[in-house]
Amino acid sequence: MKARAKQMFFLGLSGFPLGMAAIQRQKLISKALISEGWNVVVICSRGTHNKELNIKKVGRYKGVLYVYLFGPFRNQNFIIRNLQKVIAPFMEFALLLRFKRRRGIHAAIVSNRNSFLASLKYRIVSKVLDFKLIINLVEIYKRRENTNIPTKINDLLFNNLGVYFYDAVFPISRYIRDSYSLHKKKHHLIPIITDYSYINSVSIGHKLDKPFFLFCGSASYYSSISFVIEAFSLIDIEDCNLILVTNGSSNEMFLIDDLITKKHLNNKVIIMKSITDRDLFSLYKSANGLLLPMFDTIQDQARFPHKLAEYLASGTSVISNPIGEVGFFLKHLDNALLSESGNVNRFADNMKWILNNQTDAKIIGSNGAKLCKLNFDIKIMSKSIDNFLNNLIQSD
Repeated sequence: MKARAKQMFFLGLSGFPLGMAAIQRQKLISKALISEGWNVVVICSRGTHNKELNIKKVGRYKGVLYVYLFGPFRNQNFIIRNLQKVIAPFMEFALLLRFKRRRGIHAAIVSNRNSFLASLKYRIVSKVLDFKLIINLVEIYKRRENTNIPTKINDLLFNNLGVYFYDAVFPISRYIRDSYSLHKKKHHLIPIITDYSYINSVSIGHKLDKPFFLFCGSASYYSSISFVIEAFSLIDIEDCNLILVTNGSSNEMFLIDDLITKKHLNNKVIIMKSITDRDLFSLYKSANGLLLPMFDTIQDQARFPHKLAEYLASGTSVISNPIGEVGFFLKHLDNALLSESGNVNRFADNMKWILNNQTDAKIIGSNGAKLCKLNFDIKIMSKSIDNFLNNLIQSD
C-alpha cells in the first residue's frame, strides 16, 4: 500500500501565487517539497490582488493548493477589511481543523512574520492541532529608523522571545541563524533558492538598441533604487539605458520618477511593471549587468536577496557589494563585480568596466551561474529540506 503523503501548510503570508521575493521563496520551497512527495497547502488570510487578475478563491498552482479565506481580491471597504482581520484567525483555525481531520497536518511554515503575537497565536494552534511549527526567517528587525513605539515593542519581544514558540527555524543567512542560536532550536539554513534549469531554458529576448543595466526590486527599497540611479548618472555614456523592474505605492513611484527627472535621465531610464517571470529572466540574460547594491546595515548584513539567485542563474555579470552572505559567496572579478559598500563612484566604475570589457564580463557571468547551480539550485536543496523535516516530525 502506498504511503500517505505528508502534509505541509504555509501560513502568515498572503498573495500566493503572485508577488516578489517572499512569494517566490514560498513557491520554490513548495516545489522542493512536492518533488519529495509532500502535499503543500497555502492559506492566505486576506485578499491582496486587483480584480483584473484571474485568481480564484481556491485553486492550484503547479501542484500547490491555495485558499483565500475571504477571496483573493482586496476589499475596498475599510470597515470590512478590519473586520476580516478580527475574524481571520478563527476562520483559519477552522480550516486547519478540517484539514487535520481529513488528511492530517505534519508541519506548517510561517512565512516572513517577525511578529510576536503571530508567533504566540500559531504556537497555540500548532499545539492544539498537534503539528510541528517552523518559521522562515529572511530579515532581522533591529534598530530600525522611523518606527513607532508598538513596532519597537514588537521587535524587542520577537527578537528575544518570538522564536521560542517555534519548533524549528529556516534562516536565510548565517547572520540570522547565529542571532537566534541561543534559543537552541533546530536550524536548517535555506539560502536564496532558484530553479536554475528553468531560468537556463529561457531564451534571450529582443535586445535593446543600446546596452543596458537592470535592477529588479520593490519600490519600497528606495535607498537601493536611488543609489542605482545615482551610479547610472555617473557613467556618462550616451548610448546606454537603465531598466528598473519595480512597483509600489503611488508615493513610492512618485519619488522614483522625481529623482529620474532631477537627474535628467527621463530618456535613459525605463521603468517596467508586472512582467512575467519568463520575460524577466529573458531581460536578465539580455542585460550587460545586473545591479544589487548592499549597505553596511544590520538589515543588509542579515538578509540575502532572493533576486541574487535569479541574477546569477542568468549568466549575466552581477554588480554588488561584499555585505553579509553576498560577500561570503561572491568574489570580485571572479564571479561578480564588487566594491566598497556605499561608494557610488566605485559602483559606477564597475558598470563602466563591464561596458569596456565585455568578453571578461561574460566569463564572470558564467562563473556566477556555476556558483548558483552548485549552491542555490532547487535540485540541490530539495533532499536536505525533506530530510530535515522528516527528522523534525519524528522527534518528540
